[in-house]
Amino acid sequence: MANGLTPKTDFFSHLKYQKTSHVIVTGETDDFDDVTIAEWRNEGFAVRYIGFGDGGADFVRRVQALANEISVGEQYAIVAFGSPASPLLSSLRHLPRLLAFVAYYPPQIPSQQHTTYPASVQILIHLCASSTISVTKRPEVLGLQGSKTRTVQKRVDSGAGLGGEIWLGKKGVDGDKVRTYVYEGVQPGFAEGDVDQYDSVTKEMAFSRSLAVVRAAFGVPPIDLEGIRDEFMDDVARDPGDACKALPSDASRINLPTLTGGFDASGLRRFYADLFGPSAPFIRARLMSRTVGTTQVVDEMLISFKHDREVQWILPGVPPSGRDVRIVMVSVVCIKAGRCVAERVYWDQASVLVQIGMLDPSLVPEGFAGASKGRKKKLRMPVVGAEQANAVEWGEDWDGDVNTLCNGVAGTNIS
Repeated sequence: MANGLTPKTDFFSHLKYQKTSHVIVTGETDDFDDVTIAEWRNEGFAVRYIGFGDGGADFVRRVQALANEISVGEQYAIVAFGSPASPLLSSLRHLPRLLAFVAYYPPQIPSQQHTTYPASVQILIHLCASSTISVTKRPEVLGLQGSKTRTVQKRVDSGAGLGGEIWLGKKGVDGDKVRTYVYEGVQPGFAEGDVDQYDSVTKEMAFSRSLAVVRAAFGVPPIDLEGIRDEFMDDVARDPGDACKALPSDASRINLPTLTGGFDASGLRRFYADLFGPSAPFIRARLMSRTVGTTQVVDEMLISFKHDREVQWILPGVPPSGRDVRIVMVSVVCIKAGRCVAERVYWDQASVLVQIGMLDPSLVPEGFAGASKGRKKKLRMPVVGAEQANAVEWGEDWDGDVNTLCNGVAGTNIS
């Protein structure tokens, strides 16, 4: 590493908690999306796949037989996509040594009012908003389930807020409700890369949630994502070419305001060496906040530099202005199998342009539809300069005003 010390991050050290962690993946066809299988394997799990076949009780028996092949003393998780998830949801009590069950868009689920799942199994369900699922009910009489079932069709409504969480069923008599997430704007199949309904953004979100549940069920210690992220940046600063050698072929970074970056390992090497590297020593970065998830590290940074040389990744093609720039930058890094595989970077480009004198907020283009005659106050662009960075840096001690761009609203100190 750059500091000459032994790296503190050993991705595979977290796998020493158990001999083998097994994940059984099941889908509707005899073969399955290779990328999904590889993702689970790359996270350190021994993965077996089983197709749905003709379904029904025979399918459940085949899953039981496959699980019985796992060595005594070892346990397993099941990740089921589509139709296979439905009979397995109703059979969790008949799957001994099962630690976790993840169901992607099951077309049929047991009635949550009449079903109690085993408390020993971690359960996660992914559903698609506005889709229709079948709900089977088996009424109970004097505590005993009847032999007849009734099936009704129900529309999946949106979950809470942006996260889409709802609660279905419960584990144990007095146990927790089963965590379920509802995803907007996608169809069943969104998590399978070999079908038309595939949606990469939703798939990544669901995979992160699924991985968290399975890891927790196996008792996997938290992975030091912060260390992986920081060590990669140290390596980039020292030798961009060497740092990118270990990246997967589809690794990416994109700076959204300027569309600079790279979408494969070779493109990233060129970006870090030719665009990022020359200006990096002259840019100061201060971490303001960091949020760590299952597969992501989100950094909020205060970036400052003097624009006395070209900064190609922030101001491509713009000659030096000699002015100081201070902006807030947000980086979202995805980490899988111990490697930084994707990064998205955001900042307010209008604020940068204001600070270097390239954008004057008072110069609204002639003919703009909102600039009607008869306005009492001259129209200005709703953009600010370094004030936004100052507000983040100083927090409650900032003495600036807010709402000054809003008509009829007096500026009020943020504190």
